[in-house]
Amino acid sequence: TPAARMPQLDRIEIKARAARLRGAADAAMRDHLGALLGEQREMLVEIVKAGKAVGKLTDFTDIELDRPIPAGTRLTVRVTGHDGRRVKGTDILEERERAYG
Repeated sequence: TPAARMPQLDRIEIKARAARLRGAADAAMRDHLGALLGEQREMLVEIVKAGKAVGKLTDFTDIELDRPIPAGTRLTVRVTGHDGRRVKGTDILEERERAYG
């Protein structure tokens, strides 16, 4: 390909550019996850892992709930936090049960 004939970059420069790109991607992910805080969203539970429900929001953002819910369950959740990779949430129904007994 024509790119193969182009001058190659120094490995140090390649690593520096890759590090900058990873940093920008991490910052964009934190911004995206932070923007979801406090929102109510629909979730699909994919698996139960270590007693926690893990799944996806409708925009394919990864989410984890602090209790097991059967895989395949769709529910409304409130986003309560994030760890930089996925959001954490609570089941809206569980919130109502706690609030109203």
